[in-house]
Amino acid sequence: RRKLYPKSTPLYANSPEEDAIPLLLRTFNSLKFLRENSDEDAAIKNVDAAQKDEADFQQGETVVSCGPSHFSSLMVSPEHIHSSASTTAFGSSAMAIAKDLMKSYAVKGASSKHTNKERTENNTEAMLRIWGYRSNISTTDLAIRRALNAFQKNNFGIVDSLHSPIGEGVYPCAALLNHSCSPNCILRYKLGVANSIEEQQYHPPILQIVACRDIAFGEELSHSYVDLALCTQERQTRLLDTHGFLCECIRCKKGGCLIELPKKREEWELWPLKKEFEAQEGNNICRPKPNLVKVDLDDAMAGCHGLNETEQAHIIQQSRILQEKANQFMVEGDACGELHHLQKAIELYTTRSGGGKWLSPFYGQLYSVRCSYLSALLANGQIHQAVEQCEHIVSFLAVAFSHVQNHPLMGLQLYTLGDLYAAAATMEDGSLAEGAKYSLKKKSKLAYTWAKKVMTVTHGANDRMVQTLQDNIACTVEP
Repeated sequence: RRKLYPKSTPLYANSPEEDAIPLLLRTFNSLKFLRENSDEDAAIKNVDAAQKDEADFQQGETVVSCGPSHFSSLMVSPEHIHSSASTTAFGSSAMAIAKDLMKSYAVKGASSKHTNKERTENNTEAMLRIWGYRSNISTTDLAIRRALNAFQKNNFGIVDSLHSPIGEGVYPCAALLNHSCSPNCILRYKLGVANSIEEQQYHPPILQIVACRDIAFGEELSHSYVDLALCTQERQTRLLDTHGFLCECIRCKKGGCLIELPKKREEWELWPLKKEFEAQEGNNICRPKPNLVKVDLDDAMAGCHGLNETEQAHIIQQSRILQEKANQFMVEGDACGELHHLQKAIELYTTRSGGGKWLSPFYGQLYSVRCSYLSALLANGQIHQAVEQCEHIVSFLAVAFSHVQNHPLMGLQLYTLGDLYAAAATMEDGSLAEGAKYSLKKKSKLAYTWAKKVMTVTHGANDRMVQTLQDNIACTVEP
């Protein structure tokens, strides 16, 4: 397209990202067209659904259904379609290219014996059908706008084994899955690889839908459209902004998702990590067990005591200022300044001035700062301090994903923790902190074992990282 459209024309895409939109959008609609036309009865139903959606849309309602008429019923909320962001996307050069390509695709089979007027009418009708309409009662502009929003809400970000995004794809069948903040499925991708240069056995990424926990008979399959490490308010806001609906799943309801934690708040520190390590060893260590209580997941992740909203907001604001300063020191190559400011940011959440004031150790913003601090510590070779931060991060994720049971980020962080334990063991054998019960080598094996359990589900038993974990477990010799 960059060769076809000179830079002086409005149809020239300004970036590789814009280049990709028309291709993906055309693929999305082509698959939709084939799927809907595979069954004449379904096509008739789609006509009724499309017309009903149009009427509901005019009334300011949002209609999204799942099933044979899924594609036709995909609808952007009125707030989005009339927003400046939507208008900008619709009027972009990428969308101009998309319209041009879809028009060419629609008229590919046009007969030359028709008059120009007839050909134009036939082309418009064909184009509307590809966009999901069965009559010319609507304009192509509205059809494109609806299809664009449907595409944006139903394409998938493709990730590799490290859960890093490497592209986007269109998977119509997987798009049938609805959202839940307490999902029973996760998505993973089987990427094409070459066993040898001669074979080059590459293939497009294959999306796999995997059960992340036991699923009851008759239970609807679902996966999450947002980061599950966010609190309910943040998840609902993002879903409303990106998908146009207010989530009211079981986790978004107060008391819907509970987690067992020690009754004494001071025992929450690293509790999930200690609990799992003890469980792996068969609870052979004789010591008093803490009294456990069921806590709402949001209360565990955003709970506080003695702090009002203004005080919490002040802590978050000061933390962000310190993080910005840390980034400036990083750019300037001042490692000490970067680490100092990140440590101060963590202390804002963990140090209280007395009076019974405290924030949960699983506080979401604290988790974010710890991730930045861990990255800085690793970059500067401070392994023992990195171990401490990674332990806190794993404990946070164990709480945030407790209702999911198996999550790829949890497995990857446990893998990192196992590596850090192993690296620290080579530097100084013994426990990391006073009162620790396990040697670093034993901790390494426990972390690897937990990571393998999770990643066998999230990545697959044949994944290279899972096989490496198995080797690490076998090679770890306990003292």
